[in-house]
Amino acid sequence: MTNCITVSMAGTYSVTVTYLGGCFSVCSEEVTLNPLPQCTITGDMSLCEGESSELCTPLVVGNTYEWSTGETSNCITVDMPGIYSVTVTDPNGCFSVCSEEVILNPLPQCTITGDFSLCEGESSELCTPLVVGNTYEWSTGETSNCITVDMPGIYSVTVTDPNGCFSVCSEEVVLNPLPQCEITGDLFLCEEGQLTELCTPFVTGYTYEWSTGETSNCVTVSMAGIYSVTVTDQEGCFSICSATVTVNPPPVCTIAGDNTLCEGESTQLCVPAGAESYLWSTGAMTNCITVSMAGTYSVTVTYLGGCFSVCSEEVILNPLPQCTITGDFSLCEGESSELCTPLVAGNTYEWSTGETSNCITVDMPGFTPSPSLTLNGCFSVCSEEVILNLLPQCTITGDFSLRG
Repeated sequence: MTNCITVSMAGTYSVTVTYLGGCFSVCSEEVTLNPLPQCTITGDMSLCEGESSELCTPLVVGNTYEWSTGETSNCITVDMPGIYSVTVTDPNGCFSVCSEEVILNPLPQCTITGDFSLCEGESSELCTPLVVGNTYEWSTGETSNCITVDMPGIYSVTVTDPNGCFSVCSEEVVLNPLPQCEITGDLFLCEEGQLTELCTPFVTGYTYEWSTGETSNCVTVSMAGIYSVTVTDQEGCFSICSATVTVNPPPVCTIAGDNTLCEGESTQLCVPAGAESYLWSTGAMTNCITVSMAGTYSVTVTYLGGCFSVCSEEVILNPLPQCTITGDFSLCEGESSELCTPLVAGNTYEWSTGETSNCITVDMPGFTPSPSLTLNGCFSVCSEEVILNLLPQCTITGDFSLRG
């Protein structure tokens, strides 16, 4: 019974107004109930860090929109977490308010650990942190959180969490060549105690460690054995090489052959075969030479590794003994002659008659050769012809009976 009422339903509402004196009027009004405009928000409400999402409410001609961000289109783009609301007002002034919460998920952790600088022949295990529920996909196609690599290149991994958020990280692996390692020097010693210097190429920044404990690029050694060196570069890559030093036994140098000759003879002087080279004082370069002159002959014998020995031999040339026959070489029938060759102490004599003194007596014609031998084995042969003359015929004729 008031002059005002509150209604919330559609319909026709009438009122009777009675004034003083009993007069009244009746009036009515139809109340129409307009539906509220549709208000729903669609879009991706779960974002990954760095992503954005378009939030929309249905577009209806004549409606107006006012977002909590202040924007007035039916769609807005958001990239931050929070509750986003929109007020939708229709031409009747009716409005609806709706809201959605947008969640911003952090990206999964993606870091690669491991050795990124490899030496030739090495491998490295590259890993990204293992998180339960995450998945992993490497550029190699592998799907574990760790992989083993031995080649240079850029390796990347995609880490995806259960929300579908992913991170990509990568690292470059460098493959360093091994440092050069070779040993030079004389590896053949001619005797224990002889010094030789072994060296590996020097490079600034490299370090060297020999099996002897020395740390320079060169060492001096005097003993047989295997010597090795470890060469390490600035990246920590290293190579090991070794060399064997051999001590050769003293080379054999003895000259064999007849060193005492008779005048007119020759002899062969030899040293053992099997050496690298030979050089005689005569200029010959074989292990044997033939000589016919007196003198001292030397040879340098060189063996593998350059070791050498020098030896020499004196050759003596003995003169031939004097051989002359003296005596009467013309005999008369019935005579004899003493033939002699000079008597020299130590000489021996052999006549064609078989006799062995320096003198013989002959009474027959013919050639009488006599070799005369010396103490050194040298001999001379000489001969003379003995002629036997017939006696002259001697007969006497006459009267050998005389009368008195």
